[in-house]
Amino acid sequence: MNKQKVLELSNKGLELNKPEDILKTPMVFEFLGLKENKPILEKELEYKLITPY
Repeated sequence: MNKQKVLELSNKGLELNKPEDILKTPMVFEFLGLKENKPILEKELEYKLITPY
């Protein structure tokens, strides 16, 4: 998800198009320097969160 899309979503608010959308909680980890549109493993996310810059 790119920055423009995140801004649009924040201005628009919660959008429910299908039942699964109720359960999803979007997270923005831009500060971690993760690549956009790339799946990330849980262990990779944990490492980025606990490792200092």
